[in-house]
Amino acid sequence: MVNDPIVLLIQIAIVIIIAGGAVLLLLRSNSRVAHERDGILRGYPSGLYPNQEVARSESLAALAATQARLLSVYERLPTHTDLSDWLRDFLHELREVMDNAYRVATITQAYGDLPQLQRLVDDVQRIEAEVADQIAQQLLARDEHLRQSLDHQLLALRQCAHELPHTSVTRALDG
Repeated sequence: MVNDPIVLLIQIAIVIIIAGGAVLLLLRSNSRVAHERDGILRGYPSGLYPNQEVARSESLAALAATQARLLSVYERLPTHTDLSDWLRDFLHELREVMDNAYRVATITQAYGDLPQLQRLVDDVQRIEAEVADQIAQQLLARDEHLRQSLDHQLLALRQCAHELPHTSVTRALDG
């Protein structure tokens, strides 16, 4: 070990710089994770999309809003079902569409909001409406199936209770 105080200060400074760099690296990676679920980046975070003027344009804001609504639905679905798996895949594709739209809007920023981007938004919103309708139909069908299953189980339980000799339990079920 060197007992020279200057060498010791330099070593401490190097350790502080390395630790600070590691902390900054972790903070940067955590900022992306905070905007992701299942690898799906939400919206257009400023750290990853520096041209926020473009990211806030009407078309891109509409895409981000559509994505937010679909992510909200996705987060409420039971995991590992056909529906949630399909919606997750769709959300990944939507993310790619959003990234491409951002690139196009950045390149063509001088020309304003392009009609092609608005048509893209209209298509995505139409698909969103179809997805929402499909999800509602599947959830209602599942709920109806559950209700019918419960009705059958209750009927079977009542039949079993009537076959038992009259006890306080069967009288309570009859009531």
